Amino acid sequence: MQGNEWNLYSDINYETGFFTGDYLHKFLIGVNWKNDFNTGDGYIFNPLRPISSGYSTPRLRSYDELPSFNTLSVYIEDKIVGRLLKPFTLKIGFRYEAYRPAGINFGGLFGDGDFIDSHNGTYFNPRVNFSYNLFEDTQIRLGYGVTSKAPPMYSIFRQNDFVDIVDTNSVVDPSDPDANFAIVSTYVHENQNEDLKGIRQYKYEASVDQKIGPLGFSLTGYLNESQGVFASEVLPTVLYKKSFPEWPNNEVYTTTDTIFYSFTNLKNNSKITTKGLEFSLRTQKIPVINTIFKFDASYMHYNFENGTNFSLGTEREVKELGGRLKPLYNNTESITEKLLFNYRFDIQAESLGMWITIHVQQDVFQLLKYVNYDTVAVGYYTAQDELVYIPEEQRNNEKYSVLNKKVPSHQLRDERFPNLWLINLKVSKSLWDGAAISFFVNNFFNNNPLYRRNRSSDITPTYERRNPAIFYGMEFQTSL
Repeated sequence: MQGNEWNLYSDINYETGFFTGDYLHKFLIGVNWKNDFNTGDGYIFNPLRPISSGYSTPRLRSYDELPSFNTLSVYIEDKIVGRLLKPFTLKIGFRYEAYRPAGINFGGLFGDGDFIDSHNGTYFNPRVNFSYNLFEDTQIRLGYGVTSKAPPMYSIFRQNDFVDIVDTNSVVDPSDPDANFAIVSTYVHENQNEDLKGIRQYKYEASVDQKIGPLGFSLTGYLNESQGVFASEVLPTVLYKKSFPEWPNNEVYTTTDTIFYSFTNLKNNSKITTKGLEFSLRTQKIPVINTIFKFDASYMHYNFENGTNFSLGTEREVKELGGRLKPLYNNTESITEKLLFNYRFDIQAESLGMWITIHVQQDVFQLLKYVNYDTVAVGYYTAQDELVYIPEEQRNNEKYSVLNKKVPSHQLRDERFPNLWLINLKVSKSLWDGAAISFFVNNFFNNNPLYRRNRSSDITPTYERRNPAIFYGMEFQTSL
């Protein structure tokens, strides 16, 4: 890959403050435009020694041939501060984003589509954040927001798939290279999806902040739901290897082999849901030991729902079903759960101009599991280029049992990582006003426990080292 990456960005905005009665408004409005593109030779290699990966052979491709990706955004925000019996802050706004805008649709003003037509989606993303001082030491916060993320340029402008099947490679006369020849059939699949849309995320959040004497803590619950997540859709096909007995007459041939192959296209058909709790606690400086203690805890539940059509199994011969075929299976849903604690001690020795930071990370547990792992075939793809779906009521029929996925039981187990500790140390010394030198050691006790993966075979188990290796060094910092 040889090229230059360009990112052009501009923003114009207006900000003002004003009162409506006793309420203070901080108002912001703006327009943002950015453009990303590449120039240069792009994908290159020696044409006399091309790269090949199986049947797929990439082609030379210049970045100069690719379109640019521009984004237009209009945003408005109003931050309101005042009192409703108690002090409050309300922030409301929206961002209207268009990915690769193509024109104006005035019918969108009346609900007929989007006002700005765009190749990769136009999104109205509102957000609201509200905080309220319930008591002098108690605050509640509520938030709702919608954000969108543009699809990657690689997916939109992806190079076509070129599949080269060598039909004939004939050596007519070893002493005369000009008499020898090869016949290659090339199948081309348009792999890019120039109309791929963006991902949209909906976020809900609620928090309580509380101060009790020298302690302050915060508890936050959240739910994030991402829709239209990119996933690869499998497109099975068959390719043919041919023989041309009357070459150069290419209309007369026989098929010598049938090759199963599959292309992929990205689709906006999957979903990710993340929900969890976050807790943080902080003390004021504790007398005598001159230490500030911070504690953070987070629990996260992650669920990925793969909405692609199916997954393909390995090729097999089943005479009762017509010969060579590849079975189809439903895609699997996966869940991840994590619980993480962080402890931080900031210890100050003012008389010596030194301070020590001890950061302890406790990975309490991590769980990986499958949901509805389906080993029963839902259909099959034949060498006759036919996609056959098995009726749901017949999928457990003995006739189709040969298609079922043979998955070792250990691969379906839950993977539960045990408790893990990681301790980092940093000692800093003030040199003069605005300058300090520090010595740090990450993984201070060089704790690298060996973990046996639960999803590995009992006969040939798989192990992995947890925690990074010990790492240490010095830092110098100063202000000029």
